[in-house]
Amino acid sequence: MTVAALSLLSPDWFEAWRLALAATDVGGSGARPSLRVGLLVSGGGTSGGGTSGGGTSGGGMGDVAATLVLNDGQLADVELGTPAPDLPVSLNAPWPLASSVLSGETAATVAFMQGKLKTSGDQGLLLELLEWFDHPARRAVLRELAGSRAG
Repeated sequence: MTVAALSLLSPDWFEAWRLALAATDVGGSGARPSLRVGLLVSGGGTSGGGTSGGGTSGGGMGDVAATLVLNDGQLADVELGTPAPDLPVSLNAPWPLASSVLSGETAATVAFMQGKLKTSGDQGLLLELLEWFDHPARRAVLRELAGSRAG
């Protein structure tokens, strides 16, 4: 996959992630047929300030809020903006941890077990979601995207 330099968690990065995951044809494993997951990444950087209302500025600049929509094990969509408060599972991570997990360096399960990844919601669904993130093919996609990221 050839990807122009992408800023982590930018709209373009989310779209590249979605398309790359679709191409892996992993599907069906780990996640329920349909699942909406809140993602909050905070403390993102040295400039640019926060992005209230859930916008993204990627690259470690500002907070990021999104809803990941999984259908049959595939990342079907990413809705940028503050997730609904009633989602079955939400993940909350500081920027350095999110960067490490979303570059494939750190397994989501390890981050959770170490108490670094904060969660809320259904713990059974959370375990399925962590398994989804940690699938070897999905982590390989994240590592590939990390190699394509802008500084």
